[in-house]
Amino acid sequence: MNWVMWTLFTACSTSGLDYATSANACGTCPDTGDCAALCDVVEVPTGGTLSSPSSFTSPTTASGSSSTSTSTGGTMSSSTSTGEPLEADSCAEASSRSPLPDGIYEGSTLGQTDDLNPIGVCLSTSAAGPDVFYPLEIGPQEVLQVEATGDDPVVYLVTDCDDETSCVAGTDAAASSLVWFNPRVDDSQSVVLVVDADASGGDYTLDITRYPLVDRIPIIPADHCDELLPSHTLHTGSHILEGDLSGFDNDMSPTAACTGYPAQGSDAFIPFRLEAGETLTASYRQQEGDGSLYYLDLCADSGSCILGVDNTLDGQVETLSVYNPGGGALEGTLVLDNYKAPGAPVSGGLFQLDIMIE
Repeated sequence: MNWVMWTLFTACSTSGLDYATSANACGTCPDTGDCAALCDVVEVPTGGTLSSPSSFTSPTTASGSSSTSTSTGGTMSSSTSTGEPLEADSCAEASSRSPLPDGIYEGSTLGQTDDLNPIGVCLSTSAAGPDVFYPLEIGPQEVLQVEATGDDPVVYLVTDCDDETSCVAGTDAAASSLVWFNPRVDDSQSVVLVVDADASGGDYTLDITRYPLVDRIPIIPADHCDELLPSHTLHTGSHILEGDLSGFDNDMSPTAACTGYPAQGSDAFIPFRLEAGETLTASYRQQEGDGSLYYLDLCADSGSCILGVDNTLDGQVETLSVYNPGGGALEGTLVLDNYKAPGAPVSGGLFQLDIMIE
């Protein structure tokens, strides 16, 4: 059990019950406080021994021996106790596996076949080496974070395992870190994590973590205008958001008079409210893309763009200021977008957003 799970276990035990993570369906863990972060739970008597539930087979090494604990307390493994590898060598194999829980896992792409190579979709370099597959389930408004280390693994996510153009996020950097957000408000999203290679392959280690978006950041962007909620509205104060537009659709492109350029990439919507005399100042940066930032009077109408900026290039900061001179509150929608010419593949990426309303 790693440090994070132990913290949650301790918090849950104060209610008179002890809880542990498991692969089971949701149990009776309280739905408030730290316990709310645990969707899959299993109840054990207070003071009892905390152990893995019978429905989840603890991973072991490739030789079939018991799994070993890492220095952080997580499980590091490459196969189940029956000797079956956790990683699948094909989409057909992956479809028959249960979604992988959070944890630390070891594996190797050596000797596997090459099925996918989403260069130009979510990767900037080739992934023509052997690959393996892990099915995952990401909850609504939940963030997936995957840290990959080893022999230069290439990691990415696909929503359709047989279609490399369904890739929604990927990274081919050394010591790869992949972050993807499920923007759905009510529904989980099934995805497949692919560990690939640009050459012959090699050994790798995955650290897989999911966490609720609302537990980490105060801003909740919506994928579509009809998903905006009153609780998402930004008011007076400082707001900071780091996220990923890879999982978002392309709903909006501003008029030429708004930013001067098309923005056919993924976009997200954030409502705001300015009291009389207040100013909103937003700094927006696409980590590897060309950000486009604008303010709509009516969220679903690109023609209602009041003000927008697209003055810089890839990886640079766009800054937008909106001032309410008075006469009542001003309400609008801030759109996080990225420059894409018409006909270019829709894609997003990691971004940083700082907003001050004062």
